[in-house]
Amino acid sequence: MGYLKHSNFYYLFTLFYTPFLCTVALADTFASSFIKATDMKNFVFLISALLLYACKTTGDSQQARLDTEKKLTTAAGLSYTVLKAGSGPSAQVGQEVLIYESMRYPNGQLLFALSRPAAPVRFRIGGNQVIQGVDEGVRGMQKGELRRVIVPPAFSKRAQYPDFLSPDSTLLYDIELVEILTESLIPTTSNTAEMPTVFAAEGAGIAYQSDDMGRSWRDISAGLPQNLQVEYVETKGKKVWLGSENGGLYQSATQTINWQKIGGAPVFPNEKITGVFPVSNGLFASVFRGGFFHKAGSGDVWTAAHEALKDKAVRAVLQMDGALLVGTDSGIYRSTDGGKSWNWVFSDGQVTNLAISNGILIGGAYRGAVRSSDGGLHWNWVLTDGAVHKSKVAEGRFLLVGLSEGLRISTDGGLVWHQIGQGLPKGKPVYDVERVGNYLICSHDDGISRSADWGQHWEMLRATTTEKFLDLAVGDGVIYGGTIRRNLPD
Repeated sequence: MGYLKHSNFYYLFTLFYTPFLCTVALADTFASSFIKATDMKNFVFLISALLLYACKTTGDSQQARLDTEKKLTTAAGLSYTVLKAGSGPSAQVGQEVLIYESMRYPNGQLLFALSRPAAPVRFRIGGNQVIQGVDEGVRGMQKGELRRVIVPPAFSKRAQYPDFLSPDSTLLYDIELVEILTESLIPTTSNTAEMPTVFAAEGAGIAYQSDDMGRSWRDISAGLPQNLQVEYVETKGKKVWLGSENGGLYQSATQTINWQKIGGAPVFPNEKITGVFPVSNGLFASVFRGGFFHKAGSGDVWTAAHEALKDKAVRAVLQMDGALLVGTDSGIYRSTDGGKSWNWVFSDGQVTNLAISNGILIGGAYRGAVRSSDGGLHWNWVLTDGAVHKSKVAEGRFLLVGLSEGLRISTDGGLVWHQIGQGLPKGKPVYDVERVGNYLICSHDDGISRSADWGQHWEMLRATTTEKFLDLAVGDGVIYGGTIRRNLPD
């Protein structure tokens, strides 16, 4: 170790000091004659310029050497860079993996991002379930590794291209390998025929309810598939819905919990639900990269609502007087004829959630929040400091949950925002927030907390380790929560 320290020191010394010595020697060769012809000020200026040039040349060559070392190539010829090293075994063809990914143009424009706290994408390597560039780029990755993969058009072919994406574009994918699944515990998102056959008993930790402002929580998991991972919870009237990342959509009456699966094949293209949206005339549900569907009445008849919508990656649905709005990976679309035609009213990137209060609309987007005061016809950025994955309304106030900035509130219709999560666990992700009675209820990486003063102070109500409450819903004074669990039973 001592030799390494000394050798590294010698390398750095020669790397950075040698140009300096050479520059000084060069200057000394003509210093005497130069000084005779000019004053000392110009001489000093020349020496400084020579030193700066030498340092820049050395820095450029050093950066080029590092770039050459970091650039790697897959077996199929894709170029990639390891941004963060991982550990453990490497992902191989035939294995199922969990990944987070973002997609951008080479100029840096972000087109799509899937990150925490959302559930990662699950697919089988070599199973033709994602584009070829992602499938190839994941091969050989280790758990925790982050790669930037250059994906040319030939490796990015897809059945449909949204308006914002050209078939001839080269794309940059940042891929994080979250987990290598050596055993198939739950069905893949592309598998619409095969469902979990083991059903949970009470106490499985899939879904909960609280009727005492979050003080205590009753497990209501009985009857759900044992390995169900719940991302979305909604309640309206006398019903509650659970949207999962791996098992479709479930519904129950609130008075007596009795879960029934609704939707699914052959209408839904896969089992990964990306949103549940109760509206005045029924229920909307969006499916991962598969559009969104509408169910009217109490039956289980669904119709596709996205036929005229060019971007099928629907993340949010909002019904308002005279218009229907959807947030997608390419922005916000607006329809005034029930979805027969759509206007692309916001085209500056992914929007994952929408909220309305007193005629003001707020959308949570990939780099902040956008606002509209004219019914969604025009939108302006009001926050640009990090992705917002939840937007809620409580007693006329807007609440935002962000990946980097945590929990914020606006009392003036979304113009000015204030942080209110200072009392929550530091450095931990915040997942959701709801208002019940006189309290704010917040779910985060350490559990669930409550505030009686609009977020100035927080008390921990429920500490969790393996289960994460990604979504909360409130109806008739009862709080409902669904969980994502990473230690699933066999």
